[in-house]
Amino acid sequence: MVSSQQEKVRSEIEEIIKKQGCELVEFNVFEHQGKSTIRALVDYAQGGVTIGDCARINREIVSFLEKSDILGGDFTVEVNSPGLKRSLKNFKDFMRIKGKTVCVWLKEPVSGKSYWEGELIGVDENNLTLKIKEKELAIVISNVNCGKEKVNI
Repeated sequence: MVSSQQEKVRSEIEEIIKKQGCELVEFNVFEHQGKSTIRALVDYAQGGVTIGDCARINREIVSFLEKSDILGGDFTVEVNSPGLKRSLKNFKDFMRIKGKTVCVWLKEPVSGKSYWEGELIGVDENNLTLKIKEKELAIVISNVNCGKEKVNI
């Protein structure tokens, strides 16, 4: 698929997702054996997208693609939630889990450590604030190599 065509598809799909109250977290288009596959990860700003939400968005995207015929008749659409195991990388990712326990691996150590775990009590465009025991720790988001929500099972 030509990149300008891919950008048009992405733009249209992003609008469909926004109309459903969600955000596009990740987007990929690829071809295999002459068949296009669109893979979209979606979530609400505060997190918590459901299987029903994904199914509804999938139907909307398929309807758009069938009407526009932009990919021809042979395509697959996959709409999924990012899931609990996904890496947290940017401001929006961290905003979704504010108030929860997060694990962060850093590019450069802060206070002598490259790994921190604590309650995410603050997030802004550039910084995270973790509550670790009774102390607060500020971490610059650009210094985060990988972040994960800690889920106790």
